[in-house]
Amino acid sequence: MSLYRRGGKRLLDVVLASAGLIVALPLLAVAAAALKLDSPGPVFHRARRVGRAGRPFTFLKLRSMRADAEELRGLLLHRNITLGPTFKLHDDPRVTRVGRLLRKTSLDELPQLLHVVAGDMSLVGPRPPFPEEVEHYETWMRRRLDVRPGLTCLWQIRDAPRRGVRGAPLLPAGRHHPGANHPGRDFRARSLLMEPLPPLPGCGTDRPCASYR
Repeated sequence: MSLYRRGGKRLLDVVLASAGLIVALPLLAVAAAALKLDSPGPVFHRARRVGRAGRPFTFLKLRSMRADAEELRGLLLHRNITLGPTFKLHDDPRVTRVGRLLRKTSLDELPQLLHVVAGDMSLVGPRPPFPEEVEHYETWMRRRLDVRPGLTCLWQIRDAPRRGVRGAPLLPAGRHHPGANHPGRDFRARSLLMEPLPPLPGCGTDRPCASYR
């Protein structure tokens, strides 16, 4: 096992995520105020997600949907545009006005830096799935649970803007991320995070993508 895999990746995650949190605090405060003014409900959305080795953890995001979004999910299953055990809607009616802005700018993802510092996630890796998705995984899909889930993945930041898709596809995440932990790939993904990206619309119908809340 390389030195990077033994501890270098984790150390880099903690340093960069901690610095990111310091920079993000003013943005989080402004976003929290906007959310409270725009719609009733909590500032943070909490959901159970599955991490490395199948361990569940409580996943934090800035709330971008109505407070009753989960209750409405069952009524919208017929509009699911993804393939396999994922759930994604194009132009989701549950998303609030401020939520749309947060999603376009990816500011709703900022609280996940806390998960990186805590060790539940990494800056780069496959997106954390819902428990109900993991229950329907085929054997090859479970390979994505061999590594920590990530704040972003290389496909998501490199190809998604070009394809008009928000959220990483399940297949590449399961095929390429597990066992990689390669410094070259990680540094490439981190460098791409610093490049300006165009706003990302809802997931397209031409390619399945991981669920996103």
